[in-house]
Amino acid sequence: MYIDVNNPYCKIQFATENGNLEIFQLAKNKKSDNLDFDVLTLETTRDIGADDCATFSISLAFKQEWYESIHSCDLVIIELGRGKDKGTVLYGMVDNTYKSMAYIDLEPKRVINITGRGFNKAFMQFDIGAVQEINGGFNQVGFFKGQDLVYGPNSPSQLIKTAIDYYIDKGIDLKFANGKSFKDYFNAIYLENSRQKEESIGNSFNAYEFQGSLWTYLKELRNAPFNELFWEIVDNKPTLISRPTPFNPRDWTSLPLIKVEEREIIDEQIGRSDLETYTLYAVKGESLITDFDQMFGAPIWYEPYYKRYGLRRLQVTSKYKSGPNMGATGESDFGGDWKVAGHNKNEYEIEKEKLKKFFNEYDEAKIESQDKIAKLLTYDKIRELTGYEGVDIEEINGVEREKAAAILKEQAKAEIEAANSQDTSSVSQKTIDLFNWNIKNNQMENGNLILKGDTRYQVGARLYIKSSDMEYYIENVSHSFVYAEGWQTTLQLTRGLKYGTRFTKPWNQWKMIEIQDLMDLSGLDYSNIPADYMQTDGGSFVPIQYSDPTGFRSKIGAIARSHAGETYDMGNLRMNEGYSDCSSFVYKVTMEAQGRQWRGTWAPATYTMIADGERLKLWYKIPLSQVQPWDILLRDGHTEFLGDDGRTYGAHTYGVPSGPSKWKYDPSRWTVGLRIYGL
Repeated sequence: MYIDVNNPYCKIQFATENGNLEIFQLAKNKKSDNLDFDVLTLETTRDIGADDCATFSISLAFKQEWYESIHSCDLVIIELGRGKDKGTVLYGMVDNTYKSMAYIDLEPKRVINITGRGFNKAFMQFDIGAVQEINGGFNQVGFFKGQDLVYGPNSPSQLIKTAIDYYIDKGIDLKFANGKSFKDYFNAIYLENSRQKEESIGNSFNAYEFQGSLWTYLKELRNAPFNELFWEIVDNKPTLISRPTPFNPRDWTSLPLIKVEEREIIDEQIGRSDLETYTLYAVKGESLITDFDQMFGAPIWYEPYYKRYGLRRLQVTSKYKSGPNMGATGESDFGGDWKVAGHNKNEYEIEKEKLKKFFNEYDEAKIESQDKIAKLLTYDKIRELTGYEGVDIEEINGVEREKAAAILKEQAKAEIEAANSQDTSSVSQKTIDLFNWNIKNNQMENGNLILKGDTRYQVGARLYIKSSDMEYYIENVSHSFVYAEGWQTTLQLTRGLKYGTRFTKPWNQWKMIEIQDLMDLSGLDYSNIPADYMQTDGGSFVPIQYSDPTGFRSKIGAIARSHAGETYDMGNLRMNEGYSDCSSFVYKVTMEAQGRQWRGTWAPATYTMIADGERLKLWYKIPLSQVQPWDILLRDGHTEFLGDDGRTYGAHTYGVPSGPSKWKYDPSRWTVGLRIYGL
């Protein structure tokens, strides 16, 4: 048993319209006629999870001058302490001030009740958005300067900073009676990891059309659960923190670790549950772009849990497109001296990595081959590439041909980058993170811990209890100060595990779903389908089910396959037998399917396909959401068919024969669908 006698105190500062007001209170266990018990009760809470704002509730002994002085939006600074140990637990602003009755030592007393929120109140009450009734142009140009930055690579933290920097002087130019402003107190920390630096938002038009509070907008940009946005006291300032969710080893070990002794614990309500245990994990894209949700690749699962829990799916969305694909096994993120379970690769992942290495070598060879191609270019082609207007043959054979070679290399790099950006068959790091962060949900302890009051506890930090050797994540910190009783701190804890076991198995033990798994889960028999036809993201492409009552789609597919193996050429050879570029491939197949002669004609370019297709009755526009196998996919500069095995099909790029691509169909990479007349 521990006996701890102490004398905590509370100090509350108000910056009112008329000046500064300071109310100080000691908590004592005995009555005194001389005791001026000004602060009767105090409750504060800070949260990293569901709550939008820190809150406070104060009950003061009634004084008319206090009631008349304290108003909404007055600045509040709350300090708690014990002896020399003290600290600020909340910066906030008043919401309500009202009078009521309370019973102090069984005697009725008039009191002043004051409630309010943290500094985030300013963000929550400031609405932003285009006023389209006044100027419809805002709908296109955005509603704040710098909004165009959403187009480039930007992490959540970068975009949040862009918005705050713009608005902090607009509707949040608050001035307090102590001579300071909101900006004088406001502090922000914007953190990002290496992967987030390569991200970009999936659909920027969501931002242009946003209507709501600034805080709601910042939460939209946050991209939970992959990034956190919360307030804490840092350097004695109210600080907004935007950071990657710190549940991977390197980030976790860098969090502050607060150690608690058994004698500091007053009560605990902590336990485990399997209600949030999942078997299958998937990340989808959140965007207005149709089927943008396919860009993060296939789901992954933990097979040992299937028989116990069934196929329980955890699926989240991400507003941000990932940067370079991390490969099938993702990034293990080993850090410090922690024991971290490595991922066991299956046969498909090993084969996938070999294939990726092969294509990387192939891509490098393709870039280098442009020097040889440049030596064979005609003078007219060199002029077309470089814009050279002279007639000097030596100049064309020398400097201009070198320029042409450099341009061809850049074009090859762009083609390779575009092709690789469509390779969604690997597991994204976001999906792996989702798996790792939740795979031990049934083992983790969660709950509340009531402790002797202390200001050192911070949300978003780690807590270590020495007596049980348990480590937790602090999601909520609440302080309760009551006159004549004392001061307690309540922590809401999650992710509790024995110290040192957090990153052991089943961490990283995910598996890609394969054909045999599909057979076991669905009960369907795929054994009669040729192996080279069946592939999923875990090793195979599953055939797309579609309606073809007339057999016309199958006819188009058969004609497209008859053109497989053609050499890619964007020049004069594109309309010859055995040669095609992307648009001439689609044109030839369409003409043959319609029973028309393409020889002696000239195929439209990609940028004229829609208009020419309508004029020549070749095809017509359809939404991407309606695209079926052997409809046409079109974007700026490229076109292919959607094959019936989920891959695109057509003429791809120089050095790659026409036929099925190595990429799964990703609607977010295409602009419009076209359907051949007759379908």
